[in-house]
Amino acid sequence: MPSKYYAVRAGRQTGIYRSWDAAKKQVSGFSGAQYKSFTTEAEAKAFMGGQVASQIKSTKASQPTQPTQPTQPTQPTQPTQPTLGYTVVGDNGTINAHIARLKPDEAIAFTDGSYNKTTKQYAYGVVMITNDGEQVWTEHLAKALPADPNDDSHQVIGEVNAVKAAIVWAKDHEFKHLSIYADYLGVHEWALGHWQAKSKAAIAYRQFILAQSGAIDLDFYKVHSHDAVHPIDRNIEVDRLVKKTLGLR
Repeated sequence: MPSKYYAVRAGRQTGIYRSWDAAKKQVSGFSGAQYKSFTTEAEAKAFMGGQVASQIKSTKASQPTQPTQPTQPTQPTQPTQPTLGYTVVGDNGTINAHIARLKPDEAIAFTDGSYNKTTKQYAYGVVMITNDGEQVWTEHLAKALPADPNDDSHQVIGEVNAVKAAIVWAKDHEFKHLSIYADYLGVHEWALGHWQAKSKAAIAYRQFILAQSGAIDLDFYKVHSHDAVHPIDRNIEVDRLVKKTLGLR
């Protein structure tokens, strides 16, 4: 039986999985899940980037597969909206190149959130990366807090609060531009207004993002989950940070 690639574009943890059992855990019972199986990794990556199989061009085996970036529709200019971008990134090389070209007033944040069912706590984690032109600096931000009994979004609370913590840190340190990398799709879609915010956490997050207009430029990068076929090193780092903060590992 030929092997398959299971692409989860919207789920608990997005990414490309090599078994249905692994992918099923991310989409089963998840409202609005988007997933599909493919026989080639190129097709799965294209699906993650918003393309269809017919848009994929064949490449020679000797050529490495390049990450697919979705074509974004033109959005009307709205003065109340911060400057936002949404790009799919699937390899460490692209991220390392981004870090290398950071300007002194720019920062990168890898964000993640998690929930501990036993202690009923959620946690957020952030790996902040800056480059002063001479050295790349990394700083960890993490905090565990009791879950809101009136909001059952649990892990989502950690995900969105990680982004908020990253933005606050960047503004406090007078950075003008922040690039946010996250594997949870809602972080990007709520910020862009593509998903309707319904939970308390999502509504508060959306309002927070809109309030940043004129204060800091933001753009967003969607990465595969930490247990996908090709995990992102910095995403693994922030996942471990969050789990450690919650006492899960």
